[in-house]
Amino acid sequence: MVVAFDARAGGEDAAALAAALATGRGRVLATIVVPMPPGEIGEPPLRPSPEARTWQEITADLERQGGEALERMASSRLGGLEVEPRVLIDDSAGRGLTGLCERESAGLLVLGSTHRGRIGRLAPGTTVDRMLSGSPCPVALAPRGYAEAEPGPLERIGVGFDGSETAAEALRFAADLALAHGAALEVIGVVDLRSHAESRVVGEALDALAGRGLHDRRGEAIREAAEVELGRLDGELPRTVEIVHGDPAAELLARSASLDLLVVGSRGYGPIRRVLLGSVSSELIASSECPMIVTHRV
Repeated sequence: MVVAFDARAGGEDAAALAAALATGRGRVLATIVVPMPPGEIGEPPLRPSPEARTWQEITADLERQGGEALERMASSRLGGLEVEPRVLIDDSAGRGLTGLCERESAGLLVLGSTHRGRIGRLAPGTTVDRMLSGSPCPVALAPRGYAEAEPGPLERIGVGFDGSETAAEALRFAADLALAHGAALEVIGVVDLRSHAESRVVGEALDALAGRGLHDRRGEAIREAAEVELGRLDGELPRTVEIVHGDPAAELLARSASLDLLVVGSRGYGPIRRVLLGSVSSELIASSECPMIVTHRV
């Protein structure tokens, strides 16, 4: 798990979410990206001392300051976990984080929302936007002020499901988390009333369900597809499957306030094993009231 900090106030939100998600079975790479050429960012600012004159001295000084900043921000939240500090010096935080996740074969990247967002809501900034459009691993995003709310353990994990393969990947990811944390899994199957196009994945199942309305047939096929995925799980898992009809983003947002975590799949077009946002996940990230994880495209 890679946990990213940006040296500004609010970096604890990512650490708090990482602590909630961690199971103690893997490493946590606490990471800060220091821009180069250096600027005055952070509290206190990260900038090279006047004594550092050569490129090597400036780099070493920034690495030292970045390590100290990481210790301040991460130690209280990530105590008890196997934490490795990583200081990246790069003029692009997105590029630095992408490279780190690829080199370490990271299973999850955890980010905090921008400090300009509304308290208790997700609010992507430049780095978050970039990582949500090309991360090589799933991305978790903490709402602004998440750490201050002193979140408890994960007890209710929701996952959006429409029968597609990307949704199935999200369901499997959410189920693994729920099993690891002893949480209940809530599968929210959404029949999109805005579209009359049948799902490629559940089309055959829809054709086999004769004598009912199109939306009812689609909902039944989505439920059956979810039950098939759940039947493949190793272990007992408290779960529910609910089928709702309407706008997918609106229906999932309405449930975000009662969940500890919401998981959705990538729906954009592009290379496999990349997070690529579609319209629904973009809307959710703008307004979700609970932390979110967006899985990568399979």
